[in-house]
Amino acid sequence: MKFRLDQSAAKVREGLELLLEERGHELGKEGESTAVREQPVICWEQEGEHEISVSLKHGVLTIRCREKVHFFRGFMKALEYLETHGADSELEQQESACFQSSGAMLDCSRNGVLKVGKIEEYIRRMASLGMNLMMLYTEETYEVPEYPYFGAFRGRYTREELKSCDDYAELFGIEIVPCIQTLAHLHTALRWKTMQGLTDTPDILLAGDDEVYRLIDAMISSVSSAFRSRRVHLGMDEAHELGLGNYLNKNGYQNRFEIMNSHLQRVLSICRKYGMEPMIWSDMYFRLKSPSGDYYDLPPETDFSDLPEIPKGVAMVYWDYYHDEKKHYENYIRLHKKLSDQTLFAGGAWIWNGVAPNYSWMAATLMPALEACRENGVSEVICTFWQDNGAETPMTAGNLSLTTFAEACFSGESGLQGEEQRADGDYMEFLWGDGREAWWLLDRFDNVPGAGKNNRYADNPSKFLLYQDVMLGLFDEQIRDLGLTEHYQKLAEELADYRSRHSGAHVLFEYYEVLARLLEQKAELGIRIHDSYHSGDRDYLAEAEQNGIPACIRLTERLADLRQGIWMEECKVFGYEVLDIRLAGVRARLEYAGKRLTQYLSGETDCLPELEEKRLVYAPDQSDGSHALCSCNFWQNIVSAGNIAGI
Repeated sequence: MKFRLDQSAAKVREGLELLLEERGHELGKEGESTAVREQPVICWEQEGEHEISVSLKHGVLTIRCREKVHFFRGFMKALEYLETHGADSELEQQESACFQSSGAMLDCSRNGVLKVGKIEEYIRRMASLGMNLMMLYTEETYEVPEYPYFGAFRGRYTREELKSCDDYAELFGIEIVPCIQTLAHLHTALRWKTMQGLTDTPDILLAGDDEVYRLIDAMISSVSSAFRSRRVHLGMDEAHELGLGNYLNKNGYQNRFEIMNSHLQRVLSICRKYGMEPMIWSDMYFRLKSPSGDYYDLPPETDFSDLPEIPKGVAMVYWDYYHDEKKHYENYIRLHKKLSDQTLFAGGAWIWNGVAPNYSWMAATLMPALEACRENGVSEVICTFWQDNGAETPMTAGNLSLTTFAEACFSGESGLQGEEQRADGDYMEFLWGDGREAWWLLDRFDNVPGAGKNNRYADNPSKFLLYQDVMLGLFDEQIRDLGLTEHYQKLAEELADYRSRHSGAHVLFEYYEVLARLLEQKAELGIRIHDSYHSGDRDYLAEAEQNGIPACIRLTERLADLRQGIWMEECKVFGYEVLDIRLAGVRARLEYAGKRLTQYLSGETDCLPELEEKRLVYAPDQSDGSHALCSCNFWQNIVSAGNIAGI
């Protein structure tokens, strides 16, 4: 389809050309006549505040809205309609943005550093969804020229790469805010010998040290020169041992609230030097107030007036991914307003919990949170796409979360309150190529029998069953009698059926089909080997040695090939070595299991001590008797009870 551009929409030409080209359409050249019935004319009337109006009549497509990014949302909604109904169709649509800013924070620090081309793709999708704010979370994956070890071998972005992303976002009216760390979460940066004098603990900078502030000055100088935005997210979350390491040795015990305040004050002065407006994660001020050190247990009537005053001029980002009650969010929004007159909210995409997304808990937590934000004056909201413990879940698996969050920021409706709505994924399919129904299949990797409602405990059996050693069976008693073989068999069949009906399905769905087939074979393999060993069923042990284990090895190899391809399409090469090692470890331990069974069946050994060890429930839930499963998101705690990460 060919479109013509009215002069009123000249400012969005470059962005439109990119979006139309991607869909196989084109935009007429400047100066060409707009009086062609078969070629819709695009007009933009900049009016209103938060309203978006789309009107298609007599071959003229008029978008009425104030912001550039809202124009693109309106246009892409209309384009979806035009592709289905044709250029002669008519359309009237109205909606309103619920927030001044809505957007996404993409984690580019947990080994997966998104390629510039992938960031550009997310910018186009976010524009199509009307999201005007992007944060790139970079702990030390950006260039700081004065510190050559900062981000070394991590795929760090150059200033030119970040500036290129910012220029691209500007085409669509999207602000990119750098999101860095200036206190904690810096263990990969601080691992180098050249950085040793800067540490309080291995993960936390030494507050009060002049060399630390020279480093932070260089950090802020670097990001301030790469982006148009004058805002910067300074991080400062989860500094649990602040003042309790080298700081304690140098200064003795000091009031930790005052340490935090003093450090923040010095960092704010650096921000002022570069004309930057800062924000921080809010949790440390709540943790230091809480007797338990928890973020979320302060009562609604909590008074902060007995504490030293927090420095002025810093916005607080309230992050919360763990509650499904609107009242909780309302209480915490009010508490944040006691601390700062600038509060942003960050919800969770839930793609960081292992090898598959937790969409059920994403939807259950985001919807009441956004409703509370709308009703309590929080004007800026973001959805966080963390990649904890090695970016095992592809960022692409967060597409459902991104779309769900964005739609709720406009319509005020979640579209996820029942199975009927879950299957209604027209715009989802238009944007990503696969419909909502297909994406929801991925939720079932961890939302399995034995999990809590909406997988509220973030159980991740797909991860610990993928990695666990079948001869050690650390998690075997945790999953016994839950029927997970049948669960994953059915899931594999449904993914295969979807792919057979959608030849253009994203390779992600092939990857997850292979994962489901591997889990079908491997989930209870260790249980069957253990039980057959103790019952004397040598026939099954021979079957496992000759067929079961080799089948798992073949599937593991295919899984690794697919995951490598997805990684290289999404991310820079650095960081994949960790996933490569982990998946190679699965294959190696399966091969070893086969050798051990061969030794036993041949009479080379008459005992397998690893199968003699009594099996235990890995993590029994003492508080919820209906909750049979558990969450274990650290690879080193899954593959062995031995020491992997320490001395």
